Amino acid sequence: MIDANRASFIKKEYRWDIKEDTSVADKNAREEQIQANVDPTTASQLATLIRDQNKSARIFNVKIDGIITLDDFIAEVPRYIPNIADYVTDGRPFRVLSFTASLNSGTTEVRLHG
Repeated sequence: MIDANRASFIKKEYRWDIKEDTSVADKNAREEQIQANVDPTTASQLATLIRDQNKSARIFNVKIDGIITLDDFIAEVPRYIPNIADYVTDGRPFRVLSFTASLNSGTTEVRLHG
């Protein structure tokens, strides 16, 4: 049985808004699909924002003193500002993608994205 009240909300087919940077030609590049129920204007803004955030994204593996636990992710994903002389990190925060903690040495190796 079809619920007439629920069906009335669906007025148009799903829409896609694709933003791509064709200057990037990397065999390791991946396509990101984000499922969202938003209007076309918001979809365009989100697509542009996500593309721009990842345009110059880099990943670093960094060893830090101290132990990170899952409790550190409760409020939000931890962020660090790496200061690596050989790479221009321009003082922006990098998000933690993953981490491996060593209780024996009291250090954590973090994978940062930013």
